[in-house]
Amino acid sequence: MLSLSERERRILSRVADELHRTAPTLVSLLSMFNRLALGEDMPRRRPLRHLRRQLSRPVLARAFVSVWTATTLAMIALALILSHVSHGTSASGGCGRSWSAICDARAAGPPAQ
Repeated sequence: MLSLSERERRILSRVADELHRTAPTLVSLLSMFNRLALGEDMPRRRPLRHLRRQLSRPVLARAFVSVWTATTLAMIALALILSHVSHGTSASGGCGRSWSAICDARAAGPPAQ
């Protein structure tokens, strides 16, 4: 049988009270599960130290740098694509046909006030 400390029992009691108050359907499903699993042994509790060793600082640092690099490259690529599409530039560097009115207005300068 699984033995819980007093602190763990208090926390579970608070969680149960909150569930009864906010999610009665979930409570009924959990009670059905408890009845079905009544005679089974609980699995061994495993400490989290093993997981902490797997997620060591060098591994996390490498993952962070990889994600940062990928995000930066994606943002640069997106900026280049949007810049190319939004300005309507063609391969020759001039204005495309659909943007000729905008390009003409830009060449004329700001409107007089």
